[in-house]
Amino acid sequence: MTEQETIARGTTANWICSDPVYQAAWEGIMNDLFNAWSSSPLEDVAGRERLRLELDVLTRLRGKFASYINEAQLAKAKDLFAQ
Repeated sequence: MTEQETIARGTTANWICSDPVYQAAWEGIMNDLFNAWSSSPLEDVAGRERLRLELDVLTRLRGKFASYINEAQLAKAKDLFAQ
């Protein structure tokens, strides 16, 4: 991937993460998962594990977006330093 593609990907990731609709959806899903987990019976181990996996996937997705944003910032800084 070229530096320009890295910057474009990071810019898009930042735009998505900054969007109020995305943020509201993220918070809603996280609240739903927490509420489902907190109200689940202790003996429902499989259900709790599924909820934990869903939480892990969402956390990994957010981490990937953050990684794209950071990579773009580094590419921009590298480009400025090279000039």
